[in-house]
Amino acid sequence: MNFGRLKNVVAAAAIEGVTEVRVRIFGHVLNPTGQRSAHKVLRNKLIGEKVSQWYPHDIMKDDPLVTARQEQERLSKLEMLKRRGKGPPTKGQGKQAKKHMGFCRGDIVEVASKEDGFLGSYYEAIVMCQPLKKDYIVQYKTLLKDDNSGPLTEFVSLPELRPVPPEIPVSEFSLYDQVDAFDNDGWWVGKISGKIGATYFVYFETSEVECGYAISDLRVHQYWIDGKWICSKEIVNICD
Repeated sequence: MNFGRLKNVVAAAAIEGVTEVRVRIFGHVLNPTGQRSAHKVLRNKLIGEKVSQWYPHDIMKDDPLVTARQEQERLSKLEMLKRRGKGPPTKGQGKQAKKHMGFCRGDIVEVASKEDGFLGSYYEAIVMCQPLKKDYIVQYKTLLKDDNSGPLTEFVSLPELRPVPPEIPVSEFSLYDQVDAFDNDGWWVGKISGKIGATYFVYFETSEVECGYAISDLRVHQYWIDGKWICSKEIVNICD
């Protein structure tokens, strides 16, 4: 055999051996002929519409009777959960909304006093800042420092704060209506105990005192519950 020809055969065998090893290592397709193959195209990942074409169409989604029944079942289940108090919250009333409920600098608020002798009273103030997560610094509008040098400023916690209640126009009050009476620079919660002429008498349960007020110094008492104002008359009607 010609030495040159033998050399070519050995070289070709060596190259083929390297190619086969490379195929086994990297998972390539052995293509000794060098011709174009569709194997590379078939190995490409299917995306988008190509993927959906592999799955059969669900004809149940096109049946109006099936979709109507499924929607009715969904609404019935939702109504059942609402009756049990487990329905989804409406916008602005979920746990996250309550969690982040708070006040910003400059907000006008009312502070509920927790001190002895001042229970049931609310004082208007303005939020100055929030140095801690649940604590605020407020400046009162009607209360002064002990030396009368300026408005009183103090720390208050979030449960002690509420927005200023909306005004409810009234032409008169009835006996036992729950009201707020403006006295001693704040609003005090009491009940209408009587009326003589244009003067309404209010009884304060916390101090067991009865005082007379003009209707301009009274307002309907409202409760701040879960981010909503509820009129005291509505609560009385529910209890009745």
